[in-house]
Parts: sequence; structure tokens; C-alpha cells
Amino acid sequence: MPTANVPDILNRVMATLNRSFAMYISYAMPYFSQRDDAARVVFENIVADQKNYVRKLGEMVVDHHRRADTGDFPMVYTDCHDLSLDYLVREMTKLHQIDLRVIEQADRELSAARDPAALALVQEILGNARGHLENLKQLVARQKSDVAKSVTLTVAS
Repeated sequence: MPTANVPDILNRVMATLNRSFAMYISYAMPYFSQRDDAARVVFENIVADQKNYVRKLGEMVVDHHRRADTGDFPMVYTDCHDLSLDYLVREMTKLHQIDLRVIEQADRELSAARDPAALALVQEILGNARGHLENLKQLVARQKSDVAKSVTLTVAS
């Protein structure tokens, strides 16, 4: 079985985090009303954590005497300007699940690589990403609940 190429795996995770939908939206500066405070907090936490992990991954790649590759944003993200926050949260949740699968694959690959520092960092990132996914799912559930309440109030009126 071939040995895993640790810097390539780390670069893949770094590009995934650095070019995530949340990171893209952070450059577009979405509008958050007071009603959206919970979504703003979740969003800001995801972006802050991803920036922190991108830095750590980049340092680890350089420590392996390789160039850090931060990747490019997918072109499909350019269609996501001026959309409702509710839509963005649902889309972010779907795309975060895809990113999570990339990190899970890296975790599996690094388990066989015999690089405990890289494995520990990716496992930390994986736990963090799973936590953010739960927060996003809670936001989506809250949105659905708010819509249901709105429909109930409208029908009752």
C-alpha cells in the first residue's frame, strides 16, 4: 500500500476550508438584521475557525518543505450574491456537509500515514467542522419553525 502524501492531504483540507462557501460569503458581507443574530454568530465562528485552521495547515505544509496551496473558489459561488440569509444558511449547510466528507477522507488517509501531528490537527478540524454542522442544522430547523409559525399566524388571522 503506498504511503499517503501528507502535504498533499493537508493542502486538500486547507483549500477546502479556505475556499468554503462560508469563506466566500464572508467576502460578500451578507446583511444580518437583529433577527439574524444567531446566524451571524454561527457564520462568524465558522469563518474565524476556518481562517485559524488554514493558517495552521499552511504552517504544517511548509514544515514538510512544500508550498501551501489555498485553492480557488468554485465559480458557482458567484451566483450567490444578494440572496436571502435563509437561503444562504441552507446552502451553507449543504456545502459544509460536502466539505466535511473531504476532511473525513483526509482523516482516514492520515490514519495510515504515521504522522501524528498532521493526524491530530485534521482530527481537531474534523471535530470542529462537525460542531459547526450541528450549529448550521439548528439554524435551518429554527428557520423552518419560524416559517411554520408565520404560516400558522397568517392562517389564524
